[in-house]
Amino acid sequence: MKSEIFFNGSILTSNTSLMMFITALLKFFLRFDILVHLAFSIISFIGLKYLIQNISTRAKDVYVLIFFFLMPSFGMWTSTIVKESLSCFFSCFVLIWLLKVIKKEKIGYVNLCAYIICLYFTTLLRPIVGVSLSISLFIIVCNNFKFANKYIKFIFIFSSCFIFASIIFLLASQYIQKEFIPMAKYYFDPKFTDSKSLRDVDFWVNVEDFYLKAPQGIFIANLGPNILESINKPFYLPYFFEGILFIYFIFYWIFFICKDFISKAYFDTNFVFLFFSLIVLILFLNYPFGLFNPGSATRYRSSYYHIIISILYYYYTKSKAIFI
Repeated sequence: MKSEIFFNGSILTSNTSLMMFITALLKFFLRFDILVHLAFSIISFIGLKYLIQNISTRAKDVYVLIFFFLMPSFGMWTSTIVKESLSCFFSCFVLIWLLKVIKKEKIGYVNLCAYIICLYFTTLLRPIVGVSLSISLFIIVCNNFKFANKYIKFIFIFSSCFIFASIIFLLASQYIQKEFIPMAKYYFDPKFTDSKSLRDVDFWVNVEDFYLKAPQGIFIANLGPNILESINKPFYLPYFFEGILFIYFIFYWIFFICKDFISKAYFDTNFVFLFFSLIVLILFLNYPFGLFNPGSATRYRSSYYHIIISILYYYYTKSKAIFI
């Protein structure tokens, strides 16, 4: 690990420069590589610790969250010198900000400035996660704002969601057709000696396949290694079971949250907006990066794993469903 300490504007605009600067700075003080890895692990741990405290203080809930945050691939990718470690730290505090907005807690100016800085660095390190969190914060703040008329409120929020969705759709369509599909096929095509693909590279044939095959792609990307890959390479087995648990509890918690809403004849609009603007959006925009390689799937999943777990578990405990 060799990096020189430098400080210029690029560390605020390039996630690679930011990583190199922080790594070099830690190496200068800690000297040994293993201690730098440990420092990154502690950084992500601090973020997760405060996030857990803001979700629940009940011992049972804390143990459940710790169990999920100790999963093999998430623990690995947030405990070494990679962008996921820093992204985990910053996004945890953005999530805390989001939870405080949901709970309608007062936020001081100093804390607000700190949260905005965390949102900036989250977006710099993992743009998809940062953009999804930004959109969600905007929508939840608007939803909690007291409008003079509830119909005006609905029209404003619906229009905002439509504008965001249209922008993402238009930008994504152009990028997917002209750059992403050709680049993905070139990068992952097995006929190239440096191919990184372990799977079928023809998942998309036409641009519409990106959308039509999204449900299947989201499942594949979040599962990580499948059963056949895990049998062929047994060291994938822990990551396979982690993927199974992750997908199972997404459906499990959503089912009980919706069941609670139906039984009470009441829908929490914050959850409905968060489900689409945060959970669905993150899963949809991230799935291309986990399609062709199980290792990439586990790494990219680690950048948003804690976000989905935290939001769903918060609303799950709030619904007072029986945990099994």
